[in-house]
Amino acid sequence: MYYSLIKRISLYTFLVLLNTFFAFGQEVTIDFSNKTTSLKEKYTINHQQLFVELKESFRIDALKNKNDFGFEIIENRGRYLILKSKSKFSSFKEAESHVTKALGKENLAYIHPYLKAENGKMVSYLNEVLIKLKDGISEEKMKKSFKALAINVQKIIPHPHLKGYYNVVLMGEESGKTLEIAAQLLRTGHFDLAYPEIYESLELNTSDPLYFNQHNLNNTLYNDADIDADEAWSLATGSGIKVAVLDVGVALDHRDLDIQPNVGINFEDDGPDGGGPLQGETNSLGNLIDDHGTAIAGIIAAKTDNGLDIAGIAYNAEIIPIRVRSTFKADEAIGWAANTANADVIVMSFSASVNKALIKDAIEDAVQNGRGGKGCIFVGAAGNDGSSVVDFPASLQSVIAVGSTKMDDLRYFGSNYGTDLDLVAPGVGISSLNLSESQIWGYTGTSYATPHVAAVAAMVLEVNSDLTWQEVRHILNSTAERVGGYSYNFKAGKPSGTWNMEMGYGRLNAKKAVDEAINTCFVTLDDGTVYTGSPQALTNPASTICAGALFQTNSYSLPVSPGATSYQLTSNSDYFSIVNETPEPGEEIILLSGTPGTYTLTLTTSNDCGSSQASINVTVENCEGGFLFTPFPNTASTTLTIAPTPNMRTFNAMLQNSTIANNKGSTKDSYEIYNLKAEVVASGYMSNFTQVPVSDLKSGHYILKINYRGQVEQHRIIIE
Repeated sequence: MYYSLIKRISLYTFLVLLNTFFAFGQEVTIDFSNKTTSLKEKYTINHQQLFVELKESFRIDALKNKNDFGFEIIENRGRYLILKSKSKFSSFKEAESHVTKALGKENLAYIHPYLKAENGKMVSYLNEVLIKLKDGISEEKMKKSFKALAINVQKIIPHPHLKGYYNVVLMGEESGKTLEIAAQLLRTGHFDLAYPEIYESLELNTSDPLYFNQHNLNNTLYNDADIDADEAWSLATGSGIKVAVLDVGVALDHRDLDIQPNVGINFEDDGPDGGGPLQGETNSLGNLIDDHGTAIAGIIAAKTDNGLDIAGIAYNAEIIPIRVRSTFKADEAIGWAANTANADVIVMSFSASVNKALIKDAIEDAVQNGRGGKGCIFVGAAGNDGSSVVDFPASLQSVIAVGSTKMDDLRYFGSNYGTDLDLVAPGVGISSLNLSESQIWGYTGTSYATPHVAAVAAMVLEVNSDLTWQEVRHILNSTAERVGGYSYNFKAGKPSGTWNMEMGYGRLNAKKAVDEAINTCFVTLDDGTVYTGSPQALTNPASTICAGALFQTNSYSLPVSPGATSYQLTSNSDYFSIVNETPEPGEEIILLSGTPGTYTLTLTTSNDCGSSQASINVTVENCEGGFLFTPFPNTASTTLTIAPTPNMRTFNAMLQNSTIANNKGSTKDSYEIYNLKAEVVASGYMSNFTQVPVSDLKSGHYILKINYRGQVEQHRIIIE
């Protein structure tokens, strides 16, 4: 089993930990920094709580005295145990010895202490190191590094989805050296990352259950403060769309869910196969959480019109249950959902404080490559701390961050908010399913607001499967209702309309979102922003240009036309040419004409939704002087002669001037003939009178560029 990236721990921390034998209360600093972010957090060692990995052949349930060996089992993950001592131990060594004696040394892979963060979160680490190879470092060189450092490796597992990442599982005798080994590997210079694998339970964003009717779908008490799901059902029900639920598991045989056989997966060592829940499972606070994933799935896709329980929002969507309980497996679960299960929408009603780098990489890979390159839609819970900071991973740019509202369209006091919030959905007293089919519960928290948005995303994709993930996010945000009496304003970096710090773009509306997906054309631009409809066509005024003048004096550039993905300029006359007819905004455009007059250029801007046009008027005049040569005859057929311009009285004198005649510089006198695509079609060296054969050139308009004694001039020529 592959385990995901956690955090870099500084060499100073390694030495502190090793030299103090995990002294209780010892403060250590863990470096979370990467190339773009500098972040360090402090932890204290707590050996009253231990992380234990059991050997494959042993499970704690086989122990007769499992409830009376001096430790409380906080979490039982099958192979992994989280234990809390019932009595005080003076050192980690004493606590380790007590557990070893109780469980049997032959049954243990290793024991590690817990680390307590300043915010109270508890984490530990496995006897494994996650690494990322630097560019150019081969697997062979990686293995040589292990051998040179005398590191006993049990196995090396490449990441199934992310290139360059490997999980290094250490042999049992390396237990207790994980931190030191990570530091040694980092010092070799062969690795961008070398981290001990840290364990943290996923924090489910839920609160105490309440009971209400499905006011989230049809609110008659508070003036239609609902998502208008029933109004959208005539248009879409999520049919043909796969929604992956990353959670504690989903009841596979629930009477009000239609879970297809063998579509899910369990990434833990406990619980049933296929993504089902572990009945009776609790979190670290002792709260029952085994129905969390089932409630999420029910909000999305509970069967409708069957006389049972509740109505799901996208009741024809296919649920893919994925059981994942720890952050160090979340990245692989994300990759499996996107690449193996081919999920369209991925729901993450949890938050994590570790494993951020790999979880982020897994999400970025899925939004770039999932759904055939259009990107998976990720929906995440903002969190339930009432904080002005949205929890990770919902805070990522590639994730739609969802907050929670009450029945009256006001923000639920526990819902996190802030800069990264996208929108809100009902999340207080939400009726949904649990493991007991005889009961329907009302649930509260951003966990239960999140599946509302995921379900509507599925409905949007049903009616328009060509949408990119950015376009789906834009539709959900731009069609959200600005409710609750909050002040919504336009804000930099918020392109989908007016926005509010507490409510994001507003409360989800299913009917408006589906209508928008059906009736509006969208284009995702190179910078990731979404544009609606045909582009604009904007121009700059064109100045007067000289007939036959130099490149530099006849340049022109276009401004950016919003929504345009391509630009084309055309002329209304054969006597006026544009060297680069398909320019980019800001690129120099060369305008050429040998005949005075007024000409009209047409700018056409296009995107996948349509095109627009605008006109540019250009005046061409005869300009005084500046030309040393004349090409004739013009129009030419077989030979073009380049001769000194007759009216240049100083020309002969210039040739006789020793300074000019001898100052040839680094470039010989030369000519080049360009076609109107700015391609060189003929060239050569020249003297005072030069004859150029042009019989091989096709009929048409060309540009003659002359470089003489460091002076450059240009003429338009016609060949028939």
